[in-house]
Amino acid sequence: MEDPMVKIVQQVSTYIETHREDLIALTQELVRVPSVAATVEQDKCQDIMERALKEAEAQIDRWIPDWEQVKSICYPNTGETIYQTVELRTPEYLQVRDKVSIVTGTFKGKEPGKTLMFNGHIDAAGVGNLDEWSKDPWGAEIIGDRLYGRAAADQKGGVAASLFGVMAARAIMPDLPGTIHFVVTPEEETGGNGTAASIARGYQADGVIFTDISNNEIITSNSGMQNFEITIQGGANGMWDADYNMSAAELLSHVIQRLHAFARERDQHAREEYGFGPHQTAACINPGLIECGDWIATIPRRAKIKGLMAVLPDDNLIALREEFIKRVCDPEGVPFFRENPPQVFFGSGKEGCCTDHDSLVVRAAQRGLELVTNRPVQPKRGCVCSDMTFYPSMFQTPSILFGPGNVLHCPDEYVEISQLVEIAKVYALTTILFLTEKD
Repeated sequence: MEDPMVKIVQQVSTYIETHREDLIALTQELVRVPSVAATVEQDKCQDIMERALKEAEAQIDRWIPDWEQVKSICYPNTGETIYQTVELRTPEYLQVRDKVSIVTGTFKGKEPGKTLMFNGHIDAAGVGNLDEWSKDPWGAEIIGDRLYGRAAADQKGGVAASLFGVMAARAIMPDLPGTIHFVVTPEEETGGNGTAASIARGYQADGVIFTDISNNEIITSNSGMQNFEITIQGGANGMWDADYNMSAAELLSHVIQRLHAFARERDQHAREEYGFGPHQTAACINPGLIECGDWIATIPRRAKIKGLMAVLPDDNLIALREEFIKRVCDPEGVPFFRENPPQVFFGSGKEGCCTDHDSLVVRAAQRGLELVTNRPVQPKRGCVCSDMTFYPSMFQTPSILFGPGNVLHCPDEYVEISQLVEIAKVYALTTILFLTEKD
């Protein structure tokens, strides 16, 4: 007897290929909007997505978040708010956030059943130095199989492809049971306040697919992220003083070496525990901004490091912070730290998460990808940081990161059109498999 999925795969493929140009056009329309995070331009993408969702006959919910309500949602382990205080580094964010909306389209099935959620973000990273781009970052130019532009991969392509996947599933199986929530968020690049706002609004599911960049691979783990600030106070000696080791620059070098050593230890643990590859820095600690000194003829008396630390799925965030401080401030080899330890400040952190490979959302995506590609597929532990962390860590909701693209946050970002088409088909099959499996 022929597998009934064979006919469904053929129907899905026909639907997506028939709407191929529409999928490309929606992706281009989104990419042409310079929706950099923490700008009001994001809401122009939400206008586009509201229109597209209405055309798909979704029930629309569009709102400006109540940010005090968002702040009241807390991680169960730390008791800290999931809201990211972007305004501390970007004061104008307070005005922007009240002008940018969340858009959700809900598709109700013919009968009650499970709920599947797609979550995608329409904000973009900044473009950096335009001289480094050979293409217009907002041009959505197509050359061969590549659609170029900022956020083409991260992740407007995933947003467009997942909507067409949902449309295909509903067109082919109009009697699908259950509910599909299609959540379109801003502010992922600044830490996830868009998804946090959808949680505060009450959106939950039995499985969640984050359509962020994964090269069409199924990613089942997500690193959290902890920002930190280290202030180092050096001595008051002058340029010709023999005790040069009191220089904040010299002390700074000791701290950076300790950060790298701590990260290497944690990376080794990540490889042993989760199977990360030797070139993956799953437990990275990045001292991204460094300030030191104020004049070439003055020994630096103060230094500051601002950075990010990955949070592994099995990390206790409070214990991790305590160990971080211990490593940074240890006086071993740096006697000056006995009386003058560095000051460490942590902002709000996002916890890591892991989804069991036997969960339904993973199995449905795996089967869907195998049916489309006609090859065996294995889900992977990923060294990524995305909004995926919220649902498993807060609600134990099985979640995956699964989207097109392999190049992000760099000049000439692009998404391959063949990947867009492929994953749109997989999204459709994943939806069907997830919602029709019997409990």
